[in-house]
Amino acid sequence: MIGAAYLEKLQARLPLALREAAELVLERARELVPVRSGRLRDSLQVEGNSVVTDVPYALEVELEQPFMREALLQSREHILETLK
Repeated sequence: MIGAAYLEKLQARLPLALREAAELVLERARELVPVRSGRLRDSLQVEGNSVVTDVPYALEVELEQPFMREALLQSREHILETLK
């Protein structure tokens, strides 16, 4: 059974850990994103605990060449360590 102290510690740590995880994914996504002009790569940023962009064609690029999905998969082990 999980103790109350552990849950309190986890709740306090979670926002920072999620932000750190998003930063890891962002770094990897910037390495993997296909680049023509660099606009999409340069627009990637972390907001809260998410990686976001305002480039209208980002979804199309992701569907053709899934750089964000791959960035998340490649960062998975490091993210799990961050969340411990």
